[in-house]
Amino acid sequence: MDQKYSDDSFLGRWINNDLTEEEIIAFKKSKEYKEYQKIILGADQFKMPKMDTSASYKKFISAGEQGTKQVKVKKLIPGWVYAAASIVIILGTIYFFGFNKTLTTGFGEQITMELPDGSKVRLNSKSSIHYNTLNWKKNRKVTLKGEAFFEVQKGSNFDVKSSLGTVRVLGTKFNVRNRNGLLEVKCYEGKVAVESGNEKTVLTKGKAFRSEQGLPEKTKYWDFNADQPDWLLGESSFISVPLKQVIHELEIQFNLKIDDASIDTEQRFTGSFGHADKEIAIETVFAPLEINYTFGKEGTVFLSK
Repeated sequence: MDQKYSDDSFLGRWINNDLTEEEIIAFKKSKEYKEYQKIILGADQFKMPKMDTSASYKKFISAGEQGTKQVKVKKLIPGWVYAAASIVIILGTIYFFGFNKTLTTGFGEQITMELPDGSKVRLNSKSSIHYNTLNWKKNRKVTLKGEAFFEVQKGSNFDVKSSLGTVRVLGTKFNVRNRNGLLEVKCYEGKVAVESGNEKTVLTKGKAFRSEQGLPEKTKYWDFNADQPDWLLGESSFISVPLKQVIHELEIQFNLKIDDASIDTEQRFTGSFGHADKEIAIETVFAPLEINYTFGKEGTVFLSK
């Protein structure tokens, strides 16, 4: 057996299609290639060498009775079987981890990505999206933490899972915000179905839904007139949300740590702030509320009334 064809690194490069054209041609001419192909095509095609256990036992006893006669030990399992085991392990790793994809944004960062079906996702600051590409066309499902704008291609159901609810669509444009106990969904085109707690609703273009901690008494519906979320244009906007939500958004957009222990963070806020300058953003939010603010070291902001 050619040792290089049983090397884990070589097998890994083969499975990941990283071999050169010359390596592939040479490998396909080897006898090991045929054995590995059987394993790839199905475990049912793999058979361990047959072994006569009764005859082997008698031979072992006979050798022991001869005492001084040395017995030549023969390997019962050929080397390629160990290499085959490596392939099984590598394939298992690829199966469980290779199809899982995760994308994360940092403070003040936005990223646009394309899903396997051509649907587009724009992630806002400090957000993440997770999905599995296996059988994607029939099972379009993503898990979202944070905020994202979706432009979904038509096809099978498209589900956006979050800790506070699920949004299901067939083909549309919509925004989902899942932050700090608040789920907010806005439909910009088509229709979306939203489930949060015991609340179920269908949103059409220009309709919005919000749920705070999944509580029915804090569910809100409203109309809006826009083609895309404000954050895509460099601005965060809010309609009657607890101030703590705005503070959280300031923190993740500008990488700040805001000390709000001495103010009422449940008071409602309607307004917006831009992403270009943190000091202007801080003033825009807190000055109208007559809340004092002081900048400390390393991105710390202290609030007081």
